[in-house]
Amino acid sequence: MNQKVAKPNTPARRASIVLAVLLAIIFVTSVLASGIQSSAWKTKVTTLENAENAGVLLNDDGSASEVEVKGVVESGMLFVPKNATAKTPAPGIVLTHGYLNNYQLQLQNAIELSRRGFVVLLTDIDGHGGNDSETNHPAITQAWNDANGLYNSVKYLYNLDCVDKTKVGVSGHSMGAESMEVVVGLDGKNFDKVVAANPILSPEGKGLSIINAMLFQGIDPVLATEGSTHFDLKGAIDVNLYDPDVNVGVIKGSNDDFFFGNTFPDGTPSLCRDYLKSTHAAAFLKTGYTKGDNSSVNVKNRTFYVDGKEVAYKEGQRINETFRVIFEDKNETHPMNHISKQAAEGVVQFFYACYGTPAGAKVIPSKSQTWYVKEVCSGIALICFFLLIMPIASLLLETPYFRGLKAANGTDYTQKWTVRKDRPVGEEHLAELKGVRRYLSYFIPAVLVPLYSALVYTDMYGAGMKNFKLTQLFPQDTTNPLMYWAAHVGLFTLAVIFVVYLVNTIINHVKYKDDYAAYEVCPFKTLSISGGVHALAKTLLLAFTVVAGLYVVLFACWNILHVDFRVWTLDAVTFDVGLKGATMLRYMPIFFLFYGINAFSNVTYRLKNVPEWATMLINIFFNIIGILVHLIYCYRGLFATGMIPAGINSMAELLLIPLLLYLPMMTISSRLLFKKTGNVWLGAFTNTILMTIITVANTASSFGYVI
Repeated sequence: MNQKVAKPNTPARRASIVLAVLLAIIFVTSVLASGIQSSAWKTKVTTLENAENAGVLLNDDGSASEVEVKGVVESGMLFVPKNATAKTPAPGIVLTHGYLNNYQLQLQNAIELSRRGFVVLLTDIDGHGGNDSETNHPAITQAWNDANGLYNSVKYLYNLDCVDKTKVGVSGHSMGAESMEVVVGLDGKNFDKVVAANPILSPEGKGLSIINAMLFQGIDPVLATEGSTHFDLKGAIDVNLYDPDVNVGVIKGSNDDFFFGNTFPDGTPSLCRDYLKSTHAAAFLKTGYTKGDNSSVNVKNRTFYVDGKEVAYKEGQRINETFRVIFEDKNETHPMNHISKQAAEGVVQFFYACYGTPAGAKVIPSKSQTWYVKEVCSGIALICFFLLIMPIASLLLETPYFRGLKAANGTDYTQKWTVRKDRPVGEEHLAELKGVRRYLSYFIPAVLVPLYSALVYTDMYGAGMKNFKLTQLFPQDTTNPLMYWAAHVGLFTLAVIFVVYLVNTIINHVKYKDDYAAYEVCPFKTLSISGGVHALAKTLLLAFTVVAGLYVVLFACWNILHVDFRVWTLDAVTFDVGLKGATMLRYMPIFFLFYGINAFSNVTYRLKNVPEWATMLINIFFNIIGILVHLIYCYRGLFATGMIPAGINSMAELLLIPLLLYLPMMTISSRLLFKKTGNVWLGAFTNTILMTIITVANTASSFGYVI
């Protein structure tokens, strides 16, 4: 009788199974995300890079004029639903992002509009996302750069046969809304006044009057009316300069942490949450108010106004007069507009009111939404993306070239420490969680480092903006100050570990005299690597290979399914390797001061009487607790009082949020890779490379990228 021979449970086989499971999850979730994004593949989704087209401007009677319209999309994504054809053109909407972001942040709105029959074009502003800057221009002022790409994208959409050229709208978030504000001003009949107020703008190719709807997201449209110079931008567009047929709307969070603070009629300051009672709201909706009488502002949320008077709105039906409307989303901050059912509902209602239901499409209630399913699927794929590190590294460590880097069975990482003979075999290197000194040795660094990181963040970020100057070699606006803080935290961590080790060594010398070495636990022994410099170089190559494996999966999903791995502002995106690769390499040593030292601290703290999973949770807790407490302090103040605490930089706070996911993932990978190799270097290199790429690939640049 033949017996089935069981396959040996080798490390390679286990890694292969884990890899297969993770890839299967990524594939399934990415297919589901692609299906949601394309309305069950009823909408054609196309990525655009350096796409150009040309057409002519139509006269009011529909005849062709002699005015040429040249469209260009440097980086974008086009959604064409099946109802939109040359015979039955549909309204077209251009959506763009805010400062530091990319067009994918508008996916929730693109999904909801396209499934309702609208043609949607997402586009990147110059210096952001895939629209890699070729000029040296401050990214934060791209809204006022004539070549920021938004107007050219509007023209591209206008030229498409499937778009109704009498129904072209645009919407942007934050800086993207400022860009939209400029574009609509330049597109209108008063474009000469806009150009006169902003000498850097050109009158060429302007005044086409092809835009008849604009929706602000996360910015006050009346900033200019009150003479604001937000971010030192000059000559903002007065909303009254827009063409009279342009519908205008605003979407805002009740606790927007950037904009919407202005005044009540009596002149006293108003907060963002008071916007519907403010002079700006009354001025925007043209309802009027009596100076000095705060009760004279009578503005309603999510209500459409024509010349200051309320008009009825019915889902899917067009309002035939030019209107204005404010959508205030309850309990939301500025960046939460991107992950909000309330915001998506406002976007749908606004464009329904502008253009009605597109021909051939059905009315879908604005509350009926599917984008969040895509968000969940892509979020699961993002977590699996990080988890791929272990099986890929494990399989590579089984290959002949890298096998020498693997810790031998039975020795593993325990060989990296001074052995104390009275401890059980295999646990000689581990500190015992008992005695005052052991408690202090473990918890002093664990508490001091997160406390330091939280307390100095705001000041260090500000110092980084001054001291880590933007240059052609280091061109990214927020990467520089963020890593200035992070590098200081890394060096502080290293210093604390060294001081604790030094104090313990001195105490052991005094207490045990000549026998002190038998009681020594040296964390720096984890930095030793068998094979010396050659093995270290090979480890670095292995780390690059592991990260390359992750990005092969990401690029495949993007090129085949047009989805990447993301949830809200936490994402891993594709990028131009040739263009940004050199910049990434320059940033890596700075990132290493944080992520490399963080990996070292993760493997340094392991207690004998605590299982590995508990050690990971403890390390994760201390890795994020400082950041978490700092963010809670900031946003609790915002939600409680309507204001970010004094001295806090709202922009800087946003950069910390992704670390709440990234640091736990890096903790897990550094500990597991340490157990595989017996030294800290593979985890340190892998985490550094991966986090450098994720950060640099997905933020703004004020200089053109160079080699």
